[in-house]
Amino acid sequence: MPTTLISKESYIPETASIGQGSIICPEVKIMTNVEISQNCIVLPSSIINRDTRVGEFCIINSACVLNGGVELGHNCYVGSGSSTKENCKVIADTTIGMCSLVLSSFQNMGTYFRSPANFIR
Repeated sequence: MPTTLISKESYIPETASIGQGSIICPEVKIMTNVEISQNCIVLPSSIINRDTRVGEFCIINSACVLNGGVELGHNCYVGSGSSTKENCKVIADTTIGMCSLVLSSFQNMGTYFRSPANFIR
């Protein structure tokens, strides 16, 4: 069974769930009713707001903000400093480039970059 590592310097309320094999780094703030699936990595200083769902095998880099009600599909990569608007859905196998701003849901898997985030390939 994979080990889950959660920094004592992170904030995680009792209403949040963290899947097996996940790593939560220092200064991460996870808010109420957040579900992080198994084998995810959340790097330092990221904020995952209320009612957000993170699929399996996702990497959320440093200083990211996933606002309330976001759904991140399986195997997604969120680049450092990126932010999402509330209630956005990001399809599985999607990469969000560094410092990108996600203002709407993504219908196609691929790479998105810029502010606002646009499909690259």
